[in-house]
Amino acid sequence: MLEALAATGLRSVRYIKEIPSITTLVANDIDKTATDLMAKNFEFNDCPKEKYRISTADAIDLMNEMRKNKETFNVVDLDPYGTAIPFLESALTAISNEGLLCVTFTDMAVLCARKPHVCFYKYGSAPLAKDYCHDMALRMILYCINTMANKHGI
Repeated sequence: MLEALAATGLRSVRYIKEIPSITTLVANDIDKTATDLMAKNFEFNDCPKEKYRISTADAIDLMNEMRKNKETFNVVDLDPYGTAIPFLESALTAISNEGLLCVTFTDMAVLCARKPHVCFYKYGSAPLAKDYCHDMALRMILYCINTMANKHGI
């Protein structure tokens, strides 16, 4: 499992504590201070050292390097601030067959038509400012992910 943008690792701690079948979790963040705090959080929460690996790297570089080394993940978790678009291509190619992509998009202003030109640029879609904008946002995201996956034959 990979938590590509783990910050201080709180979600990674929960994964290790709540999903006993996890054999290896890679918790990554580009910020050295964050990964130092991550190590303290794993230790404070009594996480077994053999179940996790802490990485301080650019998430895209890490996922591309893992793919290059023929190492894939059963689960890739992306939880960026804002859009996950910059990380999607690398994440999709770093997932093993029948793997799971957990992804969060927090740029609802873009997806719900407050900035339609940005939405078209990022997602290739034109949003409508309607009551059902959140449903439409989800459909645009799924379309975007599906388009990227098809591009890579996934």
